[in-house]
Amino acid sequence: MTVKIDYTGITCIPPTPEYERIRFVLRKEGNNPLFVIGLNSSTADEYDYDPTVGKAMRIAYANGWKDGFVMLNLYPLRKTDPQELPQTADQKLLVENIAAIQKELGKVSKPTILAAWGANIKKRKYLGDSLQKIVRLTAAQGAIWKHFGDLTKDVHPRHLLYVKSDAKLSKFDIEKYIKTLSKR
Repeated sequence: MTVKIDYTGITCIPPTPEYERIRFVLRKEGNNPLFVIGLNSSTADEYDYDPTVGKAMRIAYANGWKDGFVMLNLYPLRKTDPQELPQTADQKLLVENIAAIQKELGKVSKPTILAAWGANIKKRKYLGDSLQKIVRLTAAQGAIWKHFGDLTKDVHPRHLLYVKSDAKLSKFDIEKYIKTLSKR
């Protein structure tokens, strides 16, 4: 997938200098953005882009979303390795993260959301709990959920770095996924 990405106009919430270890939202403004929900924030901010955000933007552009992009996560703590996430979530951070997600999704009716958290969602219970809250928020909006490439053997949407660039976007049955997630 060779797509030229225009990184100008990207903003990070909260601004990185005050919260260098937290990122709620990374976005490029637009009227019809593709929302991508990952597991946790990594190194990308408004000045530097990590491989996950770069690939997410290429996927968005290659699939017709040239009018905005929003990167959100189940947990906002910046860690390059999900194994380093705390065993217990900071509840204040979770509440702030859900509020930021609600604000972003509220800007669009019927948002398209790309599920991209991978199998590591099972590493911490609070990640699944966070996803359930997000799904409840999006249900009333008629959100359209997608995944990129094949699902994992345990039916998790793959992390974008582990999907070939020529993979396709497919419908993701988030309600069915939530039910199976709680049984595992």
